[in-house]
Amino acid sequence: MEVFYIDKIEDGVNKYVSDKDQKKVLKAMLKDYNKAVEEFNKNRKKYLKTLEKQNLDKTTAVEWYTNFFSHPLAERRELQDLFIDQRIKLQQKISQDEWDNIMKMSTDEAIKLEKKEQKKSSKQKSKVFFEKQKDAIVANISDDEKLLLVLHELDAYEKNAKEIQENYDDINTNESDLLADKNATKKELGELANGLNDLRQKMYDNYMQFFLVLKNNTSDDEYEKIIKEFNKVIK
Repeated sequence: MEVFYIDKIEDGVNKYVSDKDQKKVLKAMLKDYNKAVEEFNKNRKKYLKTLEKQNLDKTTAVEWYTNFFSHPLAERRELQDLFIDQRIKLQQKISQDEWDNIMKMSTDEAIKLEKKEQKKSSKQKSKVFFEKQKDAIVANISDDEKLLLVLHELDAYEKNAKEIQENYDDINTNESDLLADKNATKKELGELANGLNDLRQKMYDNYMQFFLVLKNNTSDDEYEKIIKEFNKVIK
């Protein structure tokens, strides 16, 4: 999860907030934030283990997936509401100069991370997003018509997965004027979070659609071999 959607916020507060008492208050807020993140991530790991287990069962109904995905998304929304409230308090508790210095540090970090990702992407240009999973599909589905249906659905899922990743990559103070704005409102930040949640819901929908098509176009043996490859990339 994003730390108030600001990179290096802890380092910024520690370095640039001059009032010692104020710094203590802000560091306590960040400590509470980190505890909430740890709890969220702990629950997320449990969800993913459950998802892996259910994926192996070819009889798992779409309704199960719909119900399953609703829980982590609801928890994410609650967490976002909490963090947005905390960010508003942060904006109110520091001076404009302190904010500007923190934003400078955050922007520098965002640019550094962006360059690192670009370098990584350039090295992986030829790599297919779900390379091993596509290989497993092609190797195990013997019916050509069914194979094309499954690959078409995987392409749609892959496209959406890339879209959500690109949108998340842009959520930093270098790419977004809103995130760098000390006067950003709860409503504006909420709209930003809702946009990301809409993308995530779309990805969940694509995920369910893909697995429905996969189940309907494979034998039990074909499905088992293919799904094991997909479980390796669940995260």
